Amino acid sequence: MAKKNSHDLRKARVRKALAARGALRPRLSVFRSSKNIYAQVIDDTKGVTVAAASSLEKDLKGAIKTGADKDAAVAEMVAHMTRMHAFMIGKIES
Repeated sequence: MAKKNSHDLRKARVRKALAARGALRPRLSVFRSSKNIYAQVIDDTKGVTVAAASSLEKDLKGAIKTGADKDAAVAEMVAHMTRMHAFMIGKIES
């Protein structure tokens, strides 16, 4: 039997953790490359992306200069989108 590669091991570990946690809350997935940052909030019970943002988006790309500014701007954008989603489905009040 062939050894599992690192991708398969990571996939199994993440799926096990998600199953153990159950449907408590959506998860935040962040990928940081050397130049950009990508973030998304995922609802695993429905299998949908609730909110996503990237430092490559038009309104962020020209306005920010440093890496810390990119991180903060993407975090604020994802937080805003998540709040709007929660408000639209009735989980929070205005």
